[in-house]
Amino acid sequence: MKAEKVVHVPQSLNAKAVASLASTLESAMRDAAVSAVVLRGSSDVFCRGLDLDELVGNDDDRPIETQPVRDYCRCLRALRFSEKPAIAVVQGEALGGGIGLIATCDIVITGKSAKFGLPEALFGLAPAMVMPFLVERVCVRT
Repeated sequence: MKAEKVVHVPQSLNAKAVASLASTLESAMRDAAVSAVVLRGSSDVFCRGLDLDELVGNDDDRPIETQPVRDYCRCLRALRFSEKPAIAVVQGEALGGGIGLIATCDIVITGKSAKFGLPEALFGLAPAMVMPFLVERVCVRT
């Protein structure tokens, strides 16, 4: 009997959390016993995205961590290109990379407390990793 797989989305995607999420999503999408994947955050936060402090840090001599970015892209690909439906249940904040996870899902269910944002725009950065998925999901009005 097939059943949906509920995947807990961490509030912040640090290196360990995003690697674990990518592995969990890829495994669920390959599992013949799984009929659909449901992403759930906490009641206050769906996901605030990648932990930029961990990626960049404060040390100018330290290189930027690239593995968490690659793992995040694995999450996006697993959700978007699977034949199994992906459903996001969103309560609370969904920011940055959390928006990307939502945009790759087939169905999004939001609660009244859901709040969406792309804070990287405040710093003049484009949401480059999530933009292709946002363009697919958001209609442009002229």
